Order: sequence, then structure tokens, then C-alpha cells
Amino acid sequence: MTHYEKCHIDGDTTIHDELLYIGQTTCGRIEIPLKGSEIKSICTTGDNDMAVETVANSPFIGNWLERYSDEMIQHVLAEYSCWSEEELTQRQSNIHRLVWLLSWDIFDSENPNECLATDALQDIFLSDRLKSQRLPNT
Repeated sequence: MTHYEKCHIDGDTTIHDELLYIGQTTCGRIEIPLKGSEIKSICTTGDNDMAVETVANSPFIGNWLERYSDEMIQHVLAEYSCWSEEELTQRQSNIHRLVWLLSWDIFDSENPNECLATDALQDIFLSDRLKSQRLPNT
């Protein structure tokens, strides 16, 4: 039995360090794959800026988010009504916002397993992540 199947069958609501979760904006237009360990490092009390920065600046996240234009990211974040138009002009800050928001969405959900990537996606993303971490960030 796979991790994905086991978590769904057992009703386990624990976020597992080694598993991949898919964070999705409320409108569903932006998705970010995040490991459980990354989610847990961000979703703590107190200052978590360093954890957000580490995840947001990883080559994998940078490469993953290249598929989304600056305008799309700005538009999606503007729907949250938390930042001014001026605040949403910096791409890297917006990536930090997305990583923070989606990590907390998964962490605070009643059943984080609804955000689990399937086993096939787990394998694809984790192997891609290993490859991208060996490449320079472009």
C-alpha cells in the first residue's frame, strides 16, 4: 500500500515530512508542490521569514513558478485583498507570499491529505526536485 493510499484509508491527518503536497490558491490558478517538511518549517509560531525565504528561493520553486506570469501572480494575490497594488510589483516578494499562503492553507486544513500529490506525482516531482537542485538557478 502506498503512502497516498494509506493516509486516505486510515484518515491520517498528519503532515508527513517526506510526502509532497500540492498547495493551490483559492481560485485554483496557481499550484505549488511543497514537501511536508517545508510546510512544517514555515507553519510555526513566531518569525518564519527565514523558512519562507529558504523554500521560496529554492531552484525548484523558482523553476516551477516560471510557468506563471508576473501579471497572473499579481492578479491572484490581489484577490486576497491583503496587499496594495504597489506592494505586488516585486516578483520575489510575491513568490514568498504564495509559498507562505499555500503552506498555511495546507497546514490549517482539516484534512491535509486532500492536498497530497498522487504517488505518480510524488515520484515525478521529487525526482525533478533532485535534478533541479543540482542545476544553477537561472
